[in-house]
Amino acid sequence: MAVASLTLAAPAQRATPLYLLFLGLLTSVEFLQNGMVNFAAPYLGQAIGAAPEHYSLSATAYSAAAIVALFKHRWIVERWGYLRFILASLAAYTLGTVLCASAGDVPVFITGRAIQGAAGATFFCAGRILSNQVAGPQRLHAMVAFVIGLLTASSIAPGLAAWLLHVSSWTMLFWSMLPLLGAVALLSPRFLPRETVAAEQRSPAHWHGLTWLALGVIGLQYTGQRLPYALFSHPVALILAICGGAALVGWFVHRQWRHAAPLIDYRALFHLRYLIGTAFYFFCYFVANANGYFIPLFLRQALGMDLLQTGALMTVAAVSSLVGALVHFKLALVRPGFKVYMLVALALLLAFGILMGGVGPATSRGTVAALLVLNGLFASFFLGPVAQGTFAQINPDEDARAFSHAYQTKNIIRELASSSGIAWSVLALQAGQWHHGGSAEVLTAQSHVLSDAARHVLLLAGQDYFHLLAGIALIAALLVLGQRVFR
Repeated sequence: MAVASLTLAAPAQRATPLYLLFLGLLTSVEFLQNGMVNFAAPYLGQAIGAAPEHYSLSATAYSAAAIVALFKHRWIVERWGYLRFILASLAAYTLGTVLCASAGDVPVFITGRAIQGAAGATFFCAGRILSNQVAGPQRLHAMVAFVIGLLTASSIAPGLAAWLLHVSSWTMLFWSMLPLLGAVALLSPRFLPRETVAAEQRSPAHWHGLTWLALGVIGLQYTGQRLPYALFSHPVALILAICGGAALVGWFVHRQWRHAAPLIDYRALFHLRYLIGTAFYFFCYFVANANGYFIPLFLRQALGMDLLQTGALMTVAAVSSLVGALVHFKLALVRPGFKVYMLVALALLLAFGILMGGVGPATSRGTVAALLVLNGLFASFFLGPVAQGTFAQINPDEDARAFSHAYQTKNIIRELASSSGIAWSVLALQAGQWHHGGSAEVLTAQSHVLSDAARHVLLLAGQDYFHLLAGIALIAALLVLGQRVFR
């Protein structure tokens, strides 16, 4: 059935337990898989015979594919409806999952992750938009289910990955996703709208511009991935690649701005609250992904923890983020506001950076766990108010199209921040390695067996990283304190 405008609420859903479970499962897919892949990155690189700089191309491919797919999200929904779109995305994601699980070399694995990126970009964005199917006060229940789904998946991913690697092999990181994908596929026909947009109301395809956008995004993502490895050996080439990629993306955005029916209408989003909110989003995802890459490496190779200990401690940090989100939700009902919670979050991040900068092999596991809780609480107390404040002026009931575009853009920012954060953490590790006179062993070791000298270099580099993180938190706190939009 074609309708004049897609409201995504025909018919309105009730927040039944089964519908809330469906929302949580749909949202959890990408976060569970990526959480396991990020935790197990060194093991996956070793399994497919890839050096770190080659393995990281899989993250580049994933992010670039996701960004391009996000630009086409609403365009596809207008033509297919959410049911066909989600089912097709699940089928493609399953194909990518099988390719990753069966990969025996780098090209196959990168192909699988690229397919996962293009298909997986659907789920998080759709989960948030589809929560608007629930009308009235019950919509809050849908929003909570959406948040719990992504935080629960992020919470269990490190521990589950560690356990699967311990009892089985790396392939189970992917095969274990199939039951979840199947459950979402079975529930989709019951809850997803089939409505499409009437032909005369649909957005144009913009294939020509999208081609140049894809080239620009791939160039920027690849350059970001190469930055830690080629910054000093090929600086001119990197600068030219960054400028070229940025020019292509800028040209696409300029053309979209002037177009009467763009893929994403940035004109409706160009107001101070949304712009500052997306900057805050970028910061939080940047820090979260930098820490998500660096902390497991630091725990295992600098502090000498085994696989299960590392997985357990990372799970503690992630669970604390889930608990923190629920606490913030309760507190915000009693004391509404944004700035105070964001400053609390940055104070936690500042304390985490300062205190983690002083840990060593003799530090107790309980102390490390307590410090990781600070990192987990930072994400929930910062991201919660940012999410509320950024979309405060965009009403999904009054303008579903603008809300969809706003959330697509926010998720594009998330992908850029994720890849940038990982690249920065690798660069910080490399800088620390050089500063303390280390060798390339720290960066290139995939076997987790380092010499005592290399382990000591990694410990010093890690302490530098955490002190730098504390400095970044302090600067961010001053900026949050000075701004007057998120009060």
